[in-house]
Amino acid sequence: MTKSTVGAGRLFLLLLLLACVSCIEQPSGLPDPGGYDGLLALGWQAIQEGDYLEAFGWFEQAIEVDAITPDAYLGAGVACIYLEDHWCIGDDYFQVAVQQDLGHSAIALHDEELQTQDTMWTVFECVDPDIPEDSLDSWLSMTADSGAVWVGQRISAYLMAGDYDMALDYRFLPEEAGGISCLDVYNVHSGSLYDCDSLVSGHVYFTAPCKMMYYGGSYPTWVMVDQSVVYDYATFDADASAGQLTRDALASWVFLHEAREDQGNHLHA
Repeated sequence: MTKSTVGAGRLFLLLLLLACVSCIEQPSGLPDPGGYDGLLALGWQAIQEGDYLEAFGWFEQAIEVDAITPDAYLGAGVACIYLEDHWCIGDDYFQVAVQQDLGHSAIALHDEELQTQDTMWTVFECVDPDIPEDSLDSWLSMTADSGAVWVGQRISAYLMAGDYDMALDYRFLPEEAGGISCLDVYNVHSGSLYDCDSLVSGHVYFTAPCKMMYYGGSYPTWVMVDQSVVYDYATFDADASAGQLTRDALASWVFLHEAREDQGNHLHA
């Protein structure tokens, strides 16, 4: 057998092999060529079909292929909404999706600040509807001469005489703008931890129960003159430049915490 005959035979076998390979169909259930995009497509298809565990698996595979691009994290987070035993990790996927899309976290937690009450209660402003503003002004104007003890006793007597709630409502402005939720408000001097009611137009609203302090005698106190209050709050940093994926992730994050009901984090909901 000549070399030309052997060469021709090998060429024939190679062409036959290529023809056979071209006849083999892509196995069903596997993503189309493209890897990451194919896995994403399968994940969203499974979401539409209501197979959320399968969808989660596809998105996880996509993350293994490309851990930088945020789309698969968004998909995994959405799948977690429908999988109760995945609720505890859903936050992480949405957080990473936003982080990768924006380049930073949309929600900055634990911005801690401390402010000190002044003599006219304008740092921590008393906005309690039970106390007429003119009477509060007259009491506080005497603080410098009569002291916080006298003011506290005068307020306490007024509230008790009118059978009013002994707790007082306050509001204050954090030094850094952009707050979306106040996590803790703590009076350093009285040791009181206050409940935050809301955050409106940049002001944090909270309620301060009356607390009796003992320094050579007892007197009522709320957020009194020269008392320092430390607070811990969250800010939102995702302006109009945020992309659609960030908006989708934040909206889906809300649905996750709504689904969790009492177990949800109201900061995200």
